[in-house]
Amino acid sequence: MIFRLVLLMALAAGLSAAAPVDQKAWFEKTKATILRQSKMNADSVGQELSDDLVRRTEISYREGHLYLKKIYRQNILVQVAYFDQSGEFELRRELCPNGKFRFEGIFVKGEAFGICTWYFCSGKTEKQGVRYRGKDVGIWKFYDENGRVTEEVDFENQQLVGEMPVIK
Repeated sequence: MIFRLVLLMALAAGLSAAAPVDQKAWFEKTKATILRQSKMNADSVGQELSDDLVRRTEISYREGHLYLKKIYRQNILVQVAYFDQSGEFELRRELCPNGKFRFEGIFVKGEAFGICTWYFCSGKTEKQGVRYRGKDVGIWKFYDENGRVTEEVDFENQQLVGEMPVIK
């Protein structure tokens, strides 16, 4: 009897672990949490300049916690990174010269997780897919500037996707 109970519990645990993650829901929820937690007023701001003075990084802190990083090239904003309160989760956005998104994705401890999207500077999607621990997994879609799918590539590795990290 005990053996059957243990076996049933093991099977149930295995089935729940194999359930696919709703990547869109995880991305939207994590993005909203990062943006909410990163809305602070800085009590200190640091700057870093590249040796050739072309790249400038502005880093904003509140009570010693990094919450916002902006990167400029020749005084044009090219990247914004928002951080959660722990500093482990980052919503990274790269920008085109016209201010529209060039890239949007979530990083956890420096590794890409979840849906990553690249855009043409017109604002239309160029390519989109899922990353897990920095690796491309599953089916990625590539688009032309009219929004038509031009290619689908299956990076497989879907078995690599385990539990998605959660902001505490």
